[in-house]
Amino acid sequence: MSVERRLQQELCGDWRVEASGASDFFRMYRAHNADRALFLKIGKGRTQSEAEADGLRALQAAGVPVPHVYGVWEESGDTILALQLLTFAHKDDAAWAALGGVLAALHSPAWPQFGWPRDNFLGATRQQNRLTDGTSAAEWQKFLREQRLEVLIAQMELQREEARLFADLLAALPEILQNHAPQGSLTHGDLWSGNWGAGVDGDVWLFDPAVAVCDREMDLAMLELFAQPPAVFWQRYQALAMPAFDAAGYAVRRPLYQLYHLLNHWLLFGRSYAGQAQAAARTALSAAGR
Repeated sequence: MSVERRLQQELCGDWRVEASGASDFFRMYRAHNADRALFLKIGKGRTQSEAEADGLRALQAAGVPVPHVYGVWEESGDTILALQLLTFAHKDDAAWAALGGVLAALHSPAWPQFGWPRDNFLGATRQQNRLTDGTSAAEWQKFLREQRLEVLIAQMELQREEARLFADLLAALPEILQNHAPQGSLTHGDLWSGNWGAGVDGDVWLFDPAVAVCDREMDLAMLELFAQPPAVFWQRYQALAMPAFDAAGYAVRRPLYQLYHLLNHWLLFGRSYAGQAQAAARTALSAAGR
């Protein structure tokens, strides 16, 4: 059965489907009928598509503007993730300010455990999300070590000096975090600048999540990894975020939290990210006086 026929079966109407590019993980299409426009991500991984749909629904339930999920279906050996097609505008200061408000609202409610009921994905990398017993400083440190950093380091082919650097970093986590006990916040999980967009009506949209309950600073660190949010973003976020945002403490923890995503990029795309990852590790270690 063709994609057009499957859309007709699931959503009714006559559909026109056209290619819209590809990523390392999916083929992408736009589909239109008389009433609706869809964005289709088609690939081999049903588990990945279902995890993405789960994350979008979780963000939507939290009040975050996300593309509507129409369904996840199997067709001719592929998995189709059908989403609302969005139209984007330029990311100006107003959009960045709106993003600050959206993230503050997302991060403010307190959740009782770190993690998530299911694993999800950062690209092709499975993100472990086993739920913790609570949100104490010890639980956060254990979660960050075991389910974020160690699980990636274990998959990497490291040179001796690199392995020693990351072993030193893991050993120094208590000194770097200094009993930091973050509130458990629902996070997007992969919030680089390519995973949010400015809508034509002044709203902002988030997509391609890897949701988990974490320290909210994980989202902020990822946002800063490949972009420089303007002052209006921080002004709006700090004005609305609850509990109050600890900018000085975040500045110390930021390289540690960015390291997680740099390790994942190294794992996915190769050693072009090795230098940046090692620099982040050394900066984090310097906060511990090492």
